[in-house]
Amino acid sequence: MSGQIDNFDIGPSRDGDQFHYARASRLCLELLEASSDLEVVSVEGISKKDSVSAGIESIDLALYYGSASLPTARLVRYRQLKHSTLHADKEWTASGLRKTLKDFADRFTVLVGQFGVQYVCAHFAFEFETNRPLSPRVDRTLAELRQGTLGRDSRYISRVTGLTSADLHAFASLFRPIARVEGFLEQRALLNRDLRAYLPDNDKDAAIALRDLVARKATTEFKSNREIRREDVLDAIGVRLNDLFPAPNLLESPPVLVLRAQMPDLVRVITKSLTPVIVSADGGYGKSIVATQIGPALPGSATFVYDSFGNGGYRSFTGLRHRAKDGLVQLANEMAAQGLCYPLIPTSKADDAAYVHAFLARVGQASAAVRSQAADAYLVLVLDAADNAEMAAEEFHDLPSFPRLLLAECFPDNVRLILTARPHRIDKLQPPPDVVRFDLDGFNENETGELLRTRFPNVGEMEIREFHRLTSRNPRVQRAALDLEPAATMADILRSLGPSPRTVDDTIGDLLEQAIRQVRHIAAKVERPQIDLICAALATLRPFVPIRICAEACWVAG
Repeated sequence: MSGQIDNFDIGPSRDGDQFHYARASRLCLELLEASSDLEVVSVEGISKKDSVSAGIESIDLALYYGSASLPTARLVRYRQLKHSTLHADKEWTASGLRKTLKDFADRFTVLVGQFGVQYVCAHFAFEFETNRPLSPRVDRTLAELRQGTLGRDSRYISRVTGLTSADLHAFASLFRPIARVEGFLEQRALLNRDLRAYLPDNDKDAAIALRDLVARKATTEFKSNREIRREDVLDAIGVRLNDLFPAPNLLESPPVLVLRAQMPDLVRVITKSLTPVIVSADGGYGKSIVATQIGPALPGSATFVYDSFGNGGYRSFTGLRHRAKDGLVQLANEMAAQGLCYPLIPTSKADDAAYVHAFLARVGQASAAVRSQAADAYLVLVLDAADNAEMAAEEFHDLPSFPRLLLAECFPDNVRLILTARPHRIDKLQPPPDVVRFDLDGFNENETGELLRTRFPNVGEMEIREFHRLTSRNPRVQRAALDLEPAATMADILRSLGPSPRTVDDTIGDLLEQAIRQVRHIAAKVERPQIDLICAALATLRPFVPIRICAEACWVAG
């Protein structure tokens, strides 16, 4: 009885199915590569836009690059998968490949009729993948055909395919056997390994979900649509496309950029420092603008700027930017989009340690890629408003923020980590003792003059000096003053800034009220009481009391 049961053992057949599903799943991972133009993987058939039906029985997978439409695709790879458990060491002979060669040749013939042989040779490939070895005789025969010579075995393939000598030579150049690949058990393990390159942790459920997607696509449930696209793979893993870039950069460059005089000094500090650099300045001094200027100041390097502030949205529950799964995923996938590293696919199971570990692995890949392009190039990571990220982490009880986590890590010697923060908040980030601090100053008179001349080309030196004094050298105050009345003359602007009894109270009152509303809105919850205390002190004490005294009187850290 047991012998009879063994005769009907369907295990090897199921092994072949599992080989198909695992191998197809691994190939689908290329859809996640931002640097790849793979658009569609079609399972057990062809794309809906593929107009050729010939030879379809031997197509287990079809991979479409650039487009799923044949006339616009950069490359189309038709692949048959063959697996054997019982005869894994048995060589494939020409007769064993007869059906595959016939079907692929029929398809080749129709494609040549539609597009011409030169186009087909440039845009199509026919692949046969198996865990079994290929007969050396077949391998030798195919090599002869690629060289345009016909031997005894070549004539057999010629009869099977029905191709002329010229077409047979072209077809042989496109037919690619891939032999002795890993069996179904190894393919399953390799799928788990490959997924770890994309995920922050070892999520075996993701591999199961992806294999299930491929298996379902092979059933009648999807007989009208065998296609798998990037969104399908992400959905199987439980991720939306937007999750790959959860915190896009919202920094806006002003209409007129003034090149900062301190930029050469900052570049020297960045290039010489092997430890993180913190650029500090009070509000309005242009830290964010300087953050966006670091990349152009380091040509040949790869610079990525992370916006922790998010135009004030960093405190919105729908726009959080301080967590590792926000910032590290955003930065990693921006690097991946430039082909420097693997993407980082977020999962609900990963903790901060897993994200940091996965991010550092991608930084290592990106630093090597940058160095391969130029030995003296840098990978520069700029975390703007890092102090805001730490404040948000405190408010939402998500301590520590990811900038603080990165400050404790080591990076390759061609990687530079730059953070910007207000001076009195730097300690919130708990930087290491060897961190380098760079103080960003306000505009000097030359920078003030450069800004003014964009609006008033003939502005005089005395007007520049007075405007410079009345705006306290603060770039944001200067831009606000110029934007307040677009049609105002230089004299009008100076009067509005100066002690004119007719307009100064209304102007200062409006600006102060608007500024207080804005600063209370964007400040973390823990700082709002401090803002209210300082405003109360300013309203109570005599004019020209230093803000430091006000802060001490209100028990607010300066």
